Amino acid sequence: MQEHRHDHARTADLSALYERVAQRLGVPQASRSGKGSGFTAAEIARQLKWLDQAERAERQLGRDGSWAHDPNRLLALRQARDLARALARKQACELTRDPECEPSRRPAFSPSRESFPPAHGGQAR
Repeated sequence: MQEHRHDHARTADLSALYERVAQRLGVPQASRSGKGSGFTAAEIARQLKWLDQAERAERQLGRDGSWAHDPNRLLALRQARDLARALARKQACELTRDPECEPSRRPAFSPSRESFPPAHGGQAR
């Protein structure tokens, strides 16, 4: 029982972090103030779709050489998408109580590492 409460607290922390990042990026319906805590699976799915479209648009601005391209926004969009996916996975694990979701069997989540493409030649610059 103690472990379940601890896991729920981590989900709440992840949800709060995602909410702050999503609000700064202007993700529709990212504000949960007054609506309780956490996002529903349907809300996360809609927001993931928006994040994917925004990332594609920002990436295209960069390819086109537009003055409006913001590489920091592109990175933030990728991190928000990774956070939303992690939140969705965590919610699914809590609902199903799947043994595959145990922390010992789950890969560690690091949005900063997963968001960056591999460097040329495998070396960091």
